Amino acid sequence: MVSESRRRIEVAACELLARHGYHGFGLKALSEAAGLPYGSIYHHFPGGKEEIAVAAITGTGVLCGRMIRQAPTDVFATTNTLFEFMVAKLAHSDWADGCPIGTPGLDGGSDVEAVRAACGTAFDAMEQAFGGLLAELGLSGQEAGELATTVVAAYEGATLLARVRRSEEPLHTVARAMERLIRVTFAAASQAQVPVVAGEGGPSGTGSSDVDTGMPEVESADVEARVIAAAAEGAAENIPDVVLDQRDSRVTLD
Repeated sequence: MVSESRRRIEVAACELLARHGYHGFGLKALSEAAGLPYGSIYHHFPGGKEEIAVAAITGTGVLCGRMIRQAPTDVFATTNTLFEFMVAKLAHSDWADGCPIGTPGLDGGSDVEAVRAACGTAFDAMEQAFGGLLAELGLSGQEAGELATTVVAAYEGATLLARVRRSEEPLHTVARAMERLIRVTFAAASQAQVPVVAGEGGPSGTGSSDVDTGMPEVESADVEARVIAAAAEGAAENIPDVVLDQRDSRVTLD
């Protein structure tokens, strides 16, 4: 079980990494932010700054992935919650606190291999969790993975733009664009799975081995109905509670 002191160090490290990047924070500032003696830092993390950063970044990825996996199957509410979380975080920090994965990925990830690898692992956790949600709603593994990568990349880019412009509008704009992209992707995937009548394009009907392999034939309206039905269950009201619970435990999401 993780000790309270170690947890406080990791949480404080997330906050400093999100604001200053890897090279921008030191152990003295970390000691002050965690409210622990300087010597306690090395007691819990003999590897010093690099070990702390890796633990904080990896933990953030695990937490984000868990939040996405545990969210109800309303992909639109889940996507919107990710973007709205960053909107609130930036606004409350006067546009100073960015992403504890993306910020050190830019500042430190290019020259510290352990930091780069940790950022990659954290992003993978987010993408795999989101891709799993999309696959549960009917997309093929390839389509789900590609769309998940696009959403995470858009989220990071919008965070950077919002921080630089000191405006939440880039996050709102990109969130709306991601919702449209998700709808279009599901519509295209469901249409591709409708069998083609013999003599009107051949017997296959999809042209994609990823979609054909192990995938049931689904009518376009069926997939759309599943997505809409999930939203109608009130899932949008439940996801923020998950995020709020994590914030109450002082764990910083990206």
